[in-house]
Amino acid sequence: MEPRSSLLSLLQEILPAERAEQVAAGVATLLEEMVQAEVARQLETLIRETREDYHRIDERLARLVQVTEQHSEQIARLVQVTEQHSVQIAELRATTERHSEQIAENTRAIERLVQVTEQHSVQIAELRATTERHSEQIAENTRAIAELRAVVEKHSEQIAENTRAIAELRAVVEKHSEQIAENTRAIERLERMVEDLVKAEQRLTRRTDDIARQLGGMAMDLGYLLENDAYESLPPLLERDYGIRVMTPLTRDFVEDDKGNEYEVNIFGEGERAGERVLIVGECKTQLSKQEIDRFLRRKIKPVQRIFSGRAVFPVMVGHAVTSKQVQRYAQERGVAVYLSYQFRRSSRQP
Repeated sequence: MEPRSSLLSLLQEILPAERAEQVAAGVATLLEEMVQAEVARQLETLIRETREDYHRIDERLARLVQVTEQHSEQIARLVQVTEQHSVQIAELRATTERHSEQIAENTRAIERLVQVTEQHSVQIAELRATTERHSEQIAENTRAIAELRAVVEKHSEQIAENTRAIAELRAVVEKHSEQIAENTRAIERLERMVEDLVKAEQRLTRRTDDIARQLGGMAMDLGYLLENDAYESLPPLLERDYGIRVMTPLTRDFVEDDKGNEYEVNIFGEGERAGERVLIVGECKTQLSKQEIDRFLRRKIKPVQRIFSGRAVFPVMVGHAVTSKQVQRYAQERGVAVYLSYQFRRSSRQP
């Protein structure tokens, strides 16, 4: 006899036939799908509530629950044991009838368990699909790991080669260590030499500055001497060469414009030519050049012409020498009279 039929026969003795069929079908489904955990909990609840009347089969039912959780074949053997104890169950029928209401409640609980089991079945199916997807991912990861292992093996060879190269480089570095030490000592010697040179350069710079100051003083002295010679020698030269008769002493002077800007003039005085008053404006330079002529016209003659608007201005430059033969012609083309210091000495010897 099948376990389901035996259980149905027992339930029909204490329940209506239709209810007994439903309960037996639900219990059998639960047992077949291995959802023993939830059934065991409900059976244990039922056993605890009826333990006073079923004390003679309590041990067997407890063992039945444990066996049901472990394996479905053991459940079948428990059913056979239950059949063997049918006489005892018959004796307890009167008591069971008193508990029919409780059994009905338990039956409803079992029905709810059936619904929960069905829901769990759907979830199990979903989990199975997820597991299959994970299996595919695991397979793909396995292939990727294999590829990575191959790459690691290649890199291991490269690392070994690099290790050999590093060892060779270390040997070369050790070989050059002595040379580096020698170079370091040579650099230190050079640094000391550079420090000595810097100190010598500083001393030379101080001496050069002293010489420059001395030369500057000498240049100023020469400039003043040249100006003094010009003040004395220019009047006869200007009258001889340009027909200008100097009317006032030639001096160093300052002229000021209407904005208060002052301009220093090395040679300044008034003269007369053909009955016309002229301003004599001059500059003394040790060496005359085209650049000095342009600078003289820009910085001295133009400001004087603005200040003394309407007055005739006669520009003249005096120097010891010229930088090239073209300088005097360049000055003449721009209306600037040029005299060199040797002409002053020659002029002073003439009667």
